[in-house]
Amino acid sequence: MTNTVPNQVNETRPQSTSVRFRRIRKCAVLLTLLATCLYWQRNVLLGRPLRAVVDHQIAARDLESAEQWVQTAQRLLPKNPEFAMLRASVARRSGDMQTVSDALKRAAQLGAPKSDLNREQWLALAQSGQMKQAEPHLAKLLTDLNQDNKEVCEAFVIGYIRTHRTDSALKLLGPWIADSADDATPLLQRARTYQLLSSPKEAESDFRAALEIEPEWNTAQLEYAEFLVRQNRFSDAVEYFQYLLTTESEDDRELPVRIRIGLAECRIAEGSMPEAAALLKTACRMDTTSLDAHLALGRTLVESGKYNDGIKPLLHALDLRPGYDETHFLLAQAYSLNGQRDRAAEHLRIVSVAREALNELDKLNADVLEDPGNAAKLIRGGEIMLMYGDPEEGVLRILTGLEHAPNNTTGLRLLAEHYRKKNLQNESYSKLATEFQQRLKEAVKTGSSQASP
Repeated sequence: MTNTVPNQVNETRPQSTSVRFRRIRKCAVLLTLLATCLYWQRNVLLGRPLRAVVDHQIAARDLESAEQWVQTAQRLLPKNPEFAMLRASVARRSGDMQTVSDALKRAAQLGAPKSDLNREQWLALAQSGQMKQAEPHLAKLLTDLNQDNKEVCEAFVIGYIRTHRTDSALKLLGPWIADSADDATPLLQRARTYQLLSSPKEAESDFRAALEIEPEWNTAQLEYAEFLVRQNRFSDAVEYFQYLLTTESEDDRELPVRIRIGLAECRIAEGSMPEAAALLKTACRMDTTSLDAHLALGRTLVESGKYNDGIKPLLHALDLRPGYDETHFLLAQAYSLNGQRDRAAEHLRIVSVAREALNELDKLNADVLEDPGNAAKLIRGGEIMLMYGDPEEGVLRILTGLEHAPNNTTGLRLLAEHYRKKNLQNESYSKLATEFQQRLKEAVKTGSSQASP
C-alpha cells in the first residue's frame, strides 16, 4: 500500500496540468475572439456613445468641449468618416472655415457619402456669406427629412445677416420661430437682425422672449445687456453684467472680456472711472488680442486725464487693427493733451483719410442694397473695410463680390495680399494665400481687367 500511493499521485499530476493548459488555451482563444469582435465592432461600440456626447455638447452650445470630444473620437477611430464630418460641423458653427475645408477633405478620403459632404459644404458657404453659391441649394436642404432643417435655417440666417440681406433673414426666421416654440436661437437671431434695422423695440421683444425660453443662456443675456447699454439704460444692464460675472466659465475667453467691457461702460456712465479702468485692465490681461478691451481701456484712461497711461493700450490696439480710425483719433487726443503735437497731427491726418473712406463706404453700402450683385462696389467696400474697418468683414465683402466676378483682379489681389500677411503670423493661412495668389495669376493671364465702381 505504501508503494502504490506515490505512484497514483504521480499519475494524476500530468492530467491536472493538461486540463489547466487546455482551459488556459480555451480562455485565450475566447479572449482573442472577443478582442477581434470588439475591434471589428469598435465603430458601433465606441462610435455611437461618442457621437451622442458630441451631439449633446453641440446642443448645449459648448463647441469647445464638442471639438475636444471629436478629436478624442478621431484618435480612437481614425478611419471613421463620421467624426471627420462632425469636426467640420463643429468648426463651421465656430466660424473656423479653414478647419471645415480640411475636415471635409479628410472625410472625403475616408469615404463619407457625397450627399453629406455636399450638405456641409453648402452650409459652410451660406454661413460664410457666399450666398450666390449656397442659395440654389436652400430648398433642397430645407426639405431633406433625414436632416435637421433648423441647422440649415441658422447657417443661412447668419449668412444673410453678414451680407446685410435682412429681408431674406426675416423671411427665413418667421417659419423657424413658428416651428421652434422651445428654442431661443431663432429669437436671438431675429433680435440681431432687428438691431441692424435700427428697430430697438422689436429687438428688445425678441431678446426678452429668448430669455424666457432659456433664462440661463449666457450669450443671450450678454447681448441683451449690451443692447441696453446702447440704449443708455445702464442701470438695467448692470444687473445682467453682475449676474454674468458670477456665472462665467474659466474655459471661455470671449464672454468674460465682453462682460467686463460692458460693465465698465456702465461704471463710466455712473462716474466711477477707477472701477471702470480696473475692469478693463483685467479684460486686457484676460485676452491680449481683444481690440475692444484695449481700445476701451485707452479711451477710459484718456478721459480720466491719464493721457500718458492711455497711449500704451491704444498703441497695442493699433497693432491689432492697423488703420482703425477710432484708435488713431484717441491717440491724437492722448498725444495732444500730453503735449506731443507732432504725433497728434500725424494721427489726425490718418483719421481724416480714414473717415473720408468710411463716408465712401456708407455710400457704397446704400448702393449695394439697391444693386446687391455689383461686384466692383462690393470689392471696393471690402477694400475699405480691410484698411479702416473689420478685416474679416472686409474679406467677406470681397468674397461676395468675387461670387459675381470670379476673375476680378482687384478682389483677388486684395485677398492674396491679406492672406500673405496673415500667413506670416500663422502658417495655417498658407493654403488660402497660395490659392488666391494662383487665382490672381490665372486671372491676369486670361486678360481679366479690374472693374471700377
